Amino acid sequence: MSWKHNFQLKDLLSDEDQSPEKCRSLGLQVAQRLERATFFGRYRRELMNEFEDVIDQEDFNDALDHLYDCADELGIWCGLKSGHP
Repeated sequence: MSWKHNFQLKDLLSDEDQSPEKCRSLGLQVAQRLERATFFGRYRRELMNEFEDVIDQEDFNDALDHLYDCADELGIWCGLKSGHP
């Protein structure tokens, strides 16, 4: 697949802390990044709301899965590692 955009998450997801407080904080940080990521188009607001509503690890994982699905559809590389695949 030819990736059109790159959305980096590596620096946010490197922490082992999975407490509800940390998950809420990460959700808000991802939402802030999404606010600037206009290339998510029609999914951007929906994804932002999902990450803003995170209360625990399960919510965060569900939101992250949805983010990956949207990114794949739009040709966006969501980087957990440096560079492209």
